[in-house]
Amino acid sequence: MNVRFAMILAFVLSLFVYVGFRLADSFGTPVTIILMGILFGGFLSYRKIHGLKNPSARRFLIGAVHLEMGFLSFLLTFIIARDLIFIPVGFVSPAISELAFSRSGTSIVIGLAIVSLFVGVAIANAGPWVLRVNVPIRDLPAELVGFTIAQLSDMHIGPTTAPELVERIVKTTMDLNPDMIALTGDIGDGPYIESRDAISHLSGLCMKPTFYVTGNHEYYWNGPEWIGGFEAIGLKPLLNQYDVIERGRARVFVIGTPDPTARMLGPKMVPDVALAVRTPASGVDALPASPLVLGSARTDVRILLAHQPGISGEALKAGIDLQLSGHTHAGQFFPWTLVVKRVHEFSKGLGRLGSLSVYVNPGTGSWGPQVRLGTKTEITLLTLVKES
Repeated sequence: MNVRFAMILAFVLSLFVYVGFRLADSFGTPVTIILMGILFGGFLSYRKIHGLKNPSARRFLIGAVHLEMGFLSFLLTFIIARDLIFIPVGFVSPAISELAFSRSGTSIVIGLAIVSLFVGVAIANAGPWVLRVNVPIRDLPAELVGFTIAQLSDMHIGPTTAPELVERIVKTTMDLNPDMIALTGDIGDGPYIESRDAISHLSGLCMKPTFYVTGNHEYYWNGPEWIGGFEAIGLKPLLNQYDVIERGRARVFVIGTPDPTARMLGPKMVPDVALAVRTPASGVDALPASPLVLGSARTDVRILLAHQPGISGEALKAGIDLQLSGHTHAGQFFPWTLVVKRVHEFSKGLGRLGSLSVYVNPGTGSWGPQVRLGTKTEITLLTLVKES
């Protein structure tokens, strides 16, 4: 955990403490302690809930904890907004300010948080939507003009994921008829054995060249087991490796790195773009020279799959044309949609770093609360076009 992230986390936790004190002002300390205890108790018991043997109870409690997380976030937002507005108003009109901070006023704030939660659930469950994006590539070979990539990211398939949702995502993706499919991490989340049925539907993607890189959440739940499970259904993991797709004389180099969380498996598992561009995946013939040195005529495009967008500096140095990432969820819902821009240089959509294009998918699914407000779940169809 870097210092900047630790400072942001400490600040956010202090805000939740502030919310507790503000609720106590309206409802009294005992009621507030019970309410906050219920909300945070579920969150702190998250791992134990995953260990419950009764699958119905496990799914119900996991879903409840996720909703608690969303509710707490919206409550935080509305409490702070109320205070910022009505504390200054109190100097001009004390009666209005007193009403806003009364038990009735605080109840309205809680009601707004509940309404926002259910609106966000409805938006999340209505997706994912298809977003079509043109990516300009300098000196793009003619054979690769119009080459399409379907990107799926951060699906977070776990014990509470309905197999029907995965089927719908697969069908929507295949209906786009992409030239290749990229899965950029956090596809699985939770014990693999409990998600195997839902995961199996991803095999429908493999009629197209389909590549996968790990996210951080797979490593929280036995990363090698998830990698093996994806490989068994036909997805091709790229962990500091490259593969090649040929179109006439032109070649697309698909390069993949593991998530930095792979360090928990050992120091050799760190993401390394320089190593990845020199290491062919299993079943791929090594080229006589580096795949990025092909003579004077441009006949290649280099695409990096990396879960976290922060690797972009290494990607630029390695001569990558396009980096596909996820991880950020674009903040998922307000107010984190504002915070995420402070944490990540590239947090959503298409960005540029020198000659490198970076696309950050905001998530084909959602983590924790199945809530979206200010963002949408997305299947991205990227089309390579010649840079003018």
